[in-house]
Amino acid sequence: MVSLNLKNNIEYSLLKNDNFLPTLIIAVEDDEQDSFLLPLTRKNRVIDNYNFLQSNNVLHEENIQYKRMCNHIKNKKKLTNRLSLLCRNITNFFFVTAGVLYLITPPTRKCIVRKTAFHPPERGRTYFLSTYYNDKENLIFKSANEAFGYENLILILPTLTKRENKFYKIYNQISRTTVKIIENKYKTKLVTLHCKCLYSNKVKKKSPYLIIFSQPNSSDLGCIMTSPFNFVDIADLLNVDVVAYDYSGFGLSESKPGEKELFGDIEAVYEYSCNELGYLPENIILLGYSMGTAVSIYLGSKINNIGGLILLAPFTSLLRILFKNPFKEKTNMLDQFVSVDHADKIKAKTLIIHGISDSIISVKHSMMIYKKLVNPVDPLWIDEGTHQSIFSDRTTWERIILYLNKELNLTDKWKNII
Repeated sequence: MVSLNLKNNIEYSLLKNDNFLPTLIIAVEDDEQDSFLLPLTRKNRVIDNYNFLQSNNVLHEENIQYKRMCNHIKNKKKLTNRLSLLCRNITNFFFVTAGVLYLITPPTRKCIVRKTAFHPPERGRTYFLSTYYNDKENLIFKSANEAFGYENLILILPTLTKRENKFYKIYNQISRTTVKIIENKYKTKLVTLHCKCLYSNKVKKKSPYLIIFSQPNSSDLGCIMTSPFNFVDIADLLNVDVVAYDYSGFGLSESKPGEKELFGDIEAVYEYSCNELGYLPENIILLGYSMGTAVSIYLGSKINNIGGLILLAPFTSLLRILFKNPFKEKTNMLDQFVSVDHADKIKAKTLIIHGISDSIISVKHSMMIYKKLVNPVDPLWIDEGTHQSIFSDRTTWERIILYLNKELNLTDKWKNII
């Protein structure tokens, strides 16, 4: 018998198990035993078995059992994944179907537009109304219908009752506001808020111009009054009085929003400004932001001698936003809030401000409207301005102040009043 083990010539670090990794074996058949001699370890001990010589296809009973268990676990995992995927698909199908049914039921153009285009905040979440009833108690109103006919209404902002959100400045500002419930031609009750600027409040005279502010979507009077830059701040900054209002279906205003409803709303606010606040059409400036630009453009195209028009992030029409086609010339008969078709009828000096980085309403919409205007002033395109940021951007309000004082001569008009 000759046995040779070359393991000693290999680095020990590579050897994980001497029993299973012999390097070289030389075996001579034994005359007395009909078998081969087994290999030796480094310590010259005979190895009882040598797995390195066994075929990979040889399966022991325990290996078979282990593989069966692994296959069972894998199959179970695949089944679980398939069931999970099926549940997700069914859930997604249910929500998509429910959403489609919600939009098309009832299948009228008005209802579909209302459900897709308007997103009013929850009623009563941002504000409610109150008035003095007697020396001991006040009346609380949670709708315009309830408050209609009452005088000395007060705007109540629930967030101010929280200790961590006591904005003492707003208490003083609210004292310079007047809440009035008006009615549009559809008999819908609307909430309006008349804000006097510091200067007009000081001299006890109304400002030379009155701004009618038309809000963006997903907003109401309470939302903006509790924001860092509210209606009274706007009045103080621009040095003019401001009238803001809630559209039908927004805030505490009644009914549901729609194109004709919103057009009727701004007409009612305009009549209130002329008849009750005593402003002439040429002393009224329309300021619209996002959705508010549509109603402002509409009224501006109807009133030939309106004082001025300021548009923040205007859009050409609803379908042109949806299909991202602001330069489309022909208007679809199903389209609504088609500002681009009213723009050429506006005779007032019109200022457009839009953010170049606006991802909701592309600046191309403003460019298209600007081309249609008869009496535009230099527009302002704000670099890196988004749909939300332009409202709080300093350059926005600096340009509006310049517009009021340069194009509309606000400073000179104040001198004439004093």
